[in-house]
Amino acid sequence: MWKKVAFCWCFVFGYACAEPIDTITPTLFTYYTESYAPANYVENDVLTGASVDTLKLIWRDMGVAEQSIKMVPWARGYRNTLKQPLTVLFSMIRTPERENLFKWVGPIFTNSLAFISSSDFNHDINDVKDTFEYTVVTVRDDVSEFELIKTGFPKLKMFSVTKLDQALKMIKSKRADLMLLTYESLPALVVQNDMSESEFKRVWTLSVNGNYYAFNRSTPDRLINQFQQALDNVREQHISVLEQHGLSL
Repeated sequence: MWKKVAFCWCFVFGYACAEPIDTITPTLFTYYTESYAPANYVENDVLTGASVDTLKLIWRDMGVAEQSIKMVPWARGYRNTLKQPLTVLFSMIRTPERENLFKWVGPIFTNSLAFISSSDFNHDINDVKDTFEYTVVTVRDDVSEFELIKTGFPKLKMFSVTKLDQALKMIKSKRADLMLLTYESLPALVVQNDMSESEFKRVWTLSVNGNYYAFNRSTPDRLINQFQQALDNVREQHISVLEQHGLSL
């Protein structure tokens, strides 16, 4: 019995990973995203956002029916896409450390990774090392956490949470001094949490980054090329979608 199970598992894994197999199509993928407006979020019980709407354009150009998208915590989506064939996670900042862990389609949009504080934070931040005096909250396994660690930030002053709204509430309640997130997400985030954008401010921009669709490393190159070509084909509509969500390439 176990031999049969092992054989079937190996067959499925081989099927998913063998590049020459032409029967692998976009309909076989599991698509993961997180709640991170304006790229991906739920509005009136419908999943939308710049990355979601652009993916729908890509599917349409490829002649593929709209597929199911699973909204999960970032850490889970990242782990599954890293380990499981036929998986996609979006949108992901493409960093040198991640370059060879995934295959990439994009860019979808560009955004800035910035330190955010409450509006009454009255300390000057002129360099990333100036933040070392304060506590910072990040989303677990998100690029914000990885990039903060790279700066040499003291881990004892770093809080890790699973969702962005938790981080925002920690800033508002003064349980942390700063949070690190993509600045373009702040307007939608405060609305979702019944807060005002005037309660917060950007104090320092750490980096400006491109965001991509990240595919499991075993994905055949021909499929990556098909997705990329479809994205290129819908460029005009893609830019229109970004503008609707307050983003740009």
